[in-house]
Amino acid sequence: MVERIQVRKAGWCRVDFVEPSFLTVMVRFTESATGRIAIAELVFARFPGVTTGALRAFPLGRVEAWANGPGREAVTKEITSRGALSEAEVAEIDAPLRAEADKQARWGTSPEARAYEEEMLKAIADLGVKEQFAAGQVAIGVSNGKLVVLHSRVRNLKLRIPEGQPKPDSFYREVARIFAGLAVNTPRPAAVIAEANSVPISRIHGWIKEARRRGLLAPGERQARRRR
Repeated sequence: MVERIQVRKAGWCRVDFVEPSFLTVMVRFTESATGRIAIAELVFARFPGVTTGALRAFPLGRVEAWANGPGREAVTKEITSRGALSEAEVAEIDAPLRAEADKQARWGTSPEARAYEEEMLKAIADLGVKEQFAAGQVAIGVSNGKLVVLHSRVRNLKLRIPEGQPKPDSFYREVARIFAGLAVNTPRPAAVIAEANSVPISRIHGWIKEARRRGLLAPGERQARRRR
């Protein structure tokens, strides 16, 4: 479960997890020739050690989806700034950011941090929204020191579907926005949209394909590979 993604300098971001326990990953993004944001470098840290299970659990596709969706503007800005730096300046930035994963993972082994993790996971389960939270369908906040469901995001998944063809850019822009947001938290964003709008998943796939054709959504991983 991705807890949060924080944008750092020169294309770097920090990704923190609740599960697997206190895995911290520093990610450096770059922009490919196709225009898709891709992962150029990963630094994993977890104590007492990085396990095979933790590596397998890293949601590579979801993190890339975030960088090509909700985080694209901020990430692109930092990638561009990196290109203006000298090699010495890049090295000066990269070294402490690579070390940040190790520093954060060590902090995550403290009793206070473990207690916070256990409390958060239990509260989400007790609220009965574990699956919805993982899929990005509900938001979680803090009220009086306790985790609460802030609001349902299902309403935000509803599309105003215009009649006839072709449909306007405004419709496909909304499809792209919802798809990119969901792709951060679920491996099946098209299925979630289809369920929320009571339409066949094949129709959602068609809308996503058209949104990409119109340049309103970053190319998918397969498309990016074909263009290389």
